[in-house]
Amino acid sequence: MGLNIIYYTDFDKASVVFRPEIGLGIEKAKLVYGYNWKFNKPFDGINKHLAGLTYSFTLKRLKSE
Repeated sequence: MGLNIIYYTDFDKASVVFRPEIGLGIEKAKLVYGYNWKFNKPFDGINKHLAGLTYSFTLKRLKSE
């Protein structure tokens, strides 16, 4: 679960969006769903729904000297 406040701009107009998210994580994978609520509506290029899939890769650790 999480909350985001996001500022979108095209350098002429701007929009502030509040996005609550809920998701499920297993091992190194995460699937989330979010809903965008616009505070102001100067442009319409922002979707109302968001789905995201994330996978975290393990990096090789170097030996410290």
